[in-house]
Amino acid sequence: MQVINLFPLSLVKEKILLSDNIKDEMKNEILSMVLDSKNENYKGPIDSWTGDTQGFEYLYKNQKFKSLFKEIKKKLVNYLTHLGINHI
Repeated sequence: MQVINLFPLSLVKEKILLSDNIKDEMKNEILSMVLDSKNENYKGPIDSWTGDTQGFEYLYKNQKFKSLFKEIKKKLVNYLTHLGINHI
């Protein structure tokens, strides 16, 4: 874990390692979400697609992203522990 101290903030830089199969499953799920967008006129030719404006605002509830959020939680707990913050 790399901690970058920029007073008054402490930032952490760390990789989340997931298998290629899990990454592919998540990518395919997002592509599926894009195709199932609720508001087709929202995205212009140079705009990004954002799921929260298209009916997919609860990504953390999608089981295909469970591994990602589990890893994020681990990294967050490590960060809080490093800062000496009680996370329980």
